[in-house]
Formats: sequence, C-alpha cells, structure tokens
Amino acid sequence: MFFRARPHVDFKPPKLHASGPEWYVYYSVRSPETGKFRRFRVKVNRGSQKERRAAAREIMEALAEKLAVGWTPFVENATPLATTSLTGALDAFEKVKTKEMRDQSLATYRSYMRVFRRWLEENGATEATTCVSFDDQSAAAFMDHLEGREDISPR
Repeated sequence: MFFRARPHVDFKPPKLHASGPEWYVYYSVRSPETGKFRRFRVKVNRGSQKERRAAAREIMEALAEKLAVGWTPFVENATPLATTSLTGALDAFEKVKTKEMRDQSLATYRSYMRVFRRWLEENGATEATTCVSFDDQSAAAFMDHLEGREDISPR
C-alpha cells in the first residue's frame, strides 16, 4: 500500500561494471538541484571473481530496494539519519527509553511500538524501508488505523 517508489525519485537501477581490475556497482539518481542524473559507484574489489559477483549482487539488491522506496544518496548526505531503517529507528528509540523510563511507561511505549510495527508490516514495509519513506500520507494512514481500534484510547 505505502512504501512504494516515490514519483519524485528518478533513478536508473544498479548495474555491475566487471571488466578490468576495478569492479564496481553503479547507479544514477536525478539530482534535485540540477535536474540531471548523477552517477554513484560502490567498489567491489576484494576476493575472487565468485566472491565479487556475490557481493555485487547483494549490493545491487539492497540499493534497488532502497531506491524503490524513495531513498536517494542526496538525502543521505543532507540528513544521514533519514536513511535509517524504520525498524532500526524503533529499536534505537526503545533502547534509549529503556534506560530512562519506569517499567510501566516502558510497557506502554512497547505496546504502541508493537502496534506500529504490525501496521508497517501489513502495509508493505520491509527491513530496508527507511525513515524518509514514511511520509505525511503514511502518518495519516497510521493515525486513521489507530482511530478505528477499540483497544487504544484517544489520550
């Protein structure tokens, strides 16, 4: 439902350059400043050819998934935490709250996070879904979901 490719993120999918001594995965993303495509490279120079191909395949799959949900290297450079996965951000939040809250308050936070995680999963979020892909449309849909639940008070 949500967390699909954003129309404002224009990119060319990752490909492997495997000729010569230097191997790399390259992809292009349209720059929001210039409107032109800018190429990015991720080097894959270690190991045997088989190991390089396996590593390149993993990199290409991860990049393709991140690009498809709206990630761009331009956002990562401007706001590095925006590219953190939603589940990673929730885990970090819980870790911080564990140190500073009483048990009852922590149990309440965990309950709400469980509801949020379940909603994310039901709406197509994956482990690779980044914080930047959770936009105002997603937030409004989650709030509508909460409003319809009997077990959550409006406080």
